[in-house]
Amino acid sequence: MVRATLVVSVVLSLTGTASASVRADWGGHAAAAAALDVPLPPSVYIHLGGCPEAGAEQLACSSPVSDQVWIPREDATDWFTLGHEIGHQFDRQVLTEDLRWWLRGLMRADGRGEWFREKGPNEWFADFYALCAMGFDRRPRNEAHMAYLTEDPSPRRLRRVCTAIRMIGLATSTRS
Repeated sequence: MVRATLVVSVVLSLTGTASASVRADWGGHAAAAAALDVPLPPSVYIHLGGCPEAGAEQLACSSPVSDQVWIPREDATDWFTLGHEIGHQFDRQVLTEDLRWWLRGLMRADGRGEWFREKGPNEWFADFYALCAMGFDRRPRNEAHMAYLTEDPSPRRLRRVCTAIRMIGLATSTRS
C-alpha cells in the first residue's frame, strides 16, 4: 500500500514563531498540529501507526534521534497524545540543558536525577506542553489525558509553564 504524505508548512502567528515543517501520514494530524497553541519544533513527521519498537505497536512514541512521532490508529484523534509526542520533539530539538533546569523548577518536577528517564521531567514537560497546546488553563478532568503528571498543576503554575514555552519558542525562532 502506498502512503501519501501530506507536507504542510505551518506558521503560528499567535506565538510569532518561525515556520515549522510538519509532515503527516494523515491530514488530520497536520491540521491539528497547525492549530496547537504553542510553538512547534522546527520539524516533525507524524506517522499514523503504533511505535515501531517491538512490543510497543499499540503505543504512541517519539523518536529520541529523529523528528518522527507515531500515533496509533485507534488514538488518531486523541489530540492530547499528539501534543504530548510533539512536546518530546520540541524538547529534543529546541531545549538546552539550561532551559530544562529552568523548566524543571517552573514545573516543580523532581530536581534529582536525569531529565530523560522513565516518568522523569521530560515526561512532565511533554504533559505540560500538551496541556498548553490544547489551551487548557487547568488539568483536564479526564485522567487518561495525563501521561505522567502525577499532581494537578495549579492554574498559575500551568500559565507560567505555558508562558515559558511560548517565550522559548519566540527566542529560538530569532536565532541565526
